[in-house]
Amino acid sequence: MASIEVKGGASPEEFLYVVRVLRRREPAPSGKPHAAHMDASGQAVEVRLRVLRPVFETARPRPSGLDFSVPPVAMLAARPPPLSPSFEGPRSISLRLEHGAPAARPLDASLKPIAVSFGEARQLRLGPSLETPHIAALQLKPEGATPSFERPRETSLDVDASVPSLAAASPQPGPPDAHEAEAPLEELEEVYSEPLLGLGGVTSERPVVIVARPAGFGYIELLKRVLREVYRVRAGGLPEPRHVSTPEDLRLLLPVDVGAGKRVFVLDLSGGLKVERRDLERLRDRLRELFSQEFGFFAFYGDVKDLGIWERALAEAVRGYASVVPSPVEVSIGPERLPLYVLLANAMWGRVSDPVPDYGSLGFRDFDEFVVWLEDEYWRRLREVGFEVLYRTRPSAGERESELHYLAKAFAVRHLAERVGLNCVETERGEGAAVFDVAVTCGGLQGLVVEVETLYGTGTVVHKLVETVERAGGRKMWIVVPNPQAVIYLPLLLRTRRELRKHHDVEFYTLDVAGRRLVRLTDVASMLVKKWKEAAEGAEEANTPLYPSQPTR
Repeated sequence: MASIEVKGGASPEEFLYVVRVLRRREPAPSGKPHAAHMDASGQAVEVRLRVLRPVFETARPRPSGLDFSVPPVAMLAARPPPLSPSFEGPRSISLRLEHGAPAARPLDASLKPIAVSFGEARQLRLGPSLETPHIAALQLKPEGATPSFERPRETSLDVDASVPSLAAASPQPGPPDAHEAEAPLEELEEVYSEPLLGLGGVTSERPVVIVARPAGFGYIELLKRVLREVYRVRAGGLPEPRHVSTPEDLRLLLPVDVGAGKRVFVLDLSGGLKVERRDLERLRDRLRELFSQEFGFFAFYGDVKDLGIWERALAEAVRGYASVVPSPVEVSIGPERLPLYVLLANAMWGRVSDPVPDYGSLGFRDFDEFVVWLEDEYWRRLREVGFEVLYRTRPSAGERESELHYLAKAFAVRHLAERVGLNCVETERGEGAAVFDVAVTCGGLQGLVVEVETLYGTGTVVHKLVETVERAGGRKMWIVVPNPQAVIYLPLLLRTRRELRKHHDVEFYTLDVAGRRLVRLTDVASMLVKKWKEAAEGAEEANTPLYPSQPTR
């Protein structure tokens, strides 16, 4: 017979099991019956088992500096003295780390060497200037020489110690009230009085008829590209092209496919195309249908006298022609204007710092071949920004981004990365409700935001630019306009710039693919005016055109 009793031990984790067993004795051999009854009680045996309760602890996150071999909180409260040093140590270390090295102090320390370096540079420049009189240095330059646009800026840096030398190495816009050369707007607008260049001012929603008369050199390829860019800015998208130079093609298109809506339709008469009498009336009927077509261009290239469409000109005060066909915009470029258009074509396709003045020396037979090559070279240079830059240049989110916009953005990223480092340049950076194409997050241009504006589909260029600048919210901003639009709309862009800089820290740039950098539009305007003056004066003194007469295809 056995019994089990459980008792508490010396601690809550200890249990004592008491097992009692009654062991009976065997009866002794005897002849007496009452002896067996006396030994039936047997002998009691007691066994004690000491058992400890197992303790299971769940895993808990370990804060730095604590030893998890310490028992739970209930045990910590029972033995506070050993645990108090473990709390005090981490707390004092944490406070020293958080308050001993604030985020702002490294910035202060990094700015001090910059301030010292500017001071030293100033003293070094002023030292030699005291030994050599400033007037003598200026007299070394010929009085009649016309300095380049960069030379006045370099001279001002030498004599004005308040301007850091960094500005000469990295073109940056100063604040709106900075003393810097403004674009010669009045002279530039005189250059842009050319009818072809004035096409950028077209704001009509109706088809535009153009009569372009080549005289001395052909410019049909330049004309088509100008019309394409004007259409893309005015209406968005690419116009449908038509270039007809043979009677067979004209006859096939005349029944239904001659018009200007959403098109750049060119009827090329310069190669000797003669419109037969049976086709002339059909051509006139197609032109009479322009009254109800969408925006686009219908261009006659060559002599239209034999067409008899615009014969009776109205008085000068009235302007236009007495005709059932809309009066055309007339473009006529003489051979003496070729140097200007060579320079404009160079700038229009990004050769700002290294223009090609004599395309004949490169093997081109005429101006048209040169223009086509310039455009091809422009796109090739844009794609040479490098894989690392393209990898870091994110495309615009949302609406589809044109290839020109994306490559111009990557070009701006490379320009900035060469000055502040690629890690300091971000693309498609959101700041509040605004998202900027490019933003500089560190370095000497920190806080600058850049927006690329192709102007495509804007219609009214001015207000699109105003909205872009106001979206910057007072930040320093660069607006980068690709070259074709920048050259076509140059006077308008510079007038808009002048107004915006009265209240905003903004500068306008375009691309110099030859120099692999961004260049101010004011520099482009000064270059165009200066080079044109030099070319005009040289041609006038020689009394001969700069370029020989060439085929007007």
